[in-house]
Amino acid sequence: PWYVVAKDVEHNVLYASRGYDPKTQYGTIIETEEMHWLTVDPWLWTETPPDSPLEVTFKIRHTPDFTAGRLERLPSGGYQLVSSEPIQGIAAGQFATIYDPQRQLCWGSAPIRSGR
Repeated sequence: PWYVVAKDVEHNVLYASRGYDPKTQYGTIIETEEMHWLTVDPWLWTETPPDSPLEVTFKIRHTPDFTAGRLERLPSGGYQLVSSEPIQGIAAGQFATIYDPQRQLCWGSAPIRSGR
């Protein structure tokens, strides 16, 4: 199989790999656009200060696996997910779906801007 490992939107180039260099297919930082909250802002729900990271679980694809991490607000207005373990295949345009740490409540989702 082929995997998208990077995009250069400015030059209209898509980089793909057949898996021969798997380290380039993994990352732990996911930057997102604005969040689409399904309920109230989870910082309010959990009584976490707005400038503190929020412990979450999340998914970036339709898989049964949840990944633990933390969600941080960025000064630019977006958000950053920091994964507790490397994730394969982070790609701009996919969606990150955010859940509570117990994986029982979906808080919302956001389009992925970039990953590294």
